[in-house]
Amino acid sequence: MGILGSLLRARLGRGVLAGSPFWIAVGVLVVTRRLLRIIAPRTELVYREELKPGQGLSVHHLRQ
Repeated sequence: MGILGSLLRARLGRGVLAGSPFWIAVGVLVVTRRLLRIIAPRTELVYREELKPGQGLSVHHLRQ
């Protein structure tokens, strides 16, 4: 995480405990992001190609 992450974590902890609205909002965002990373399904890259001007893309889903 590095020194910047450690410093941010320390300031976040102190700010939340002190009741600072700014740090509480930052804390809520951090916790929400971590929860979403845990809950959200992992996606797998199946195909990747750069489109040139004038080209199109069509996506279809076939039920199994």
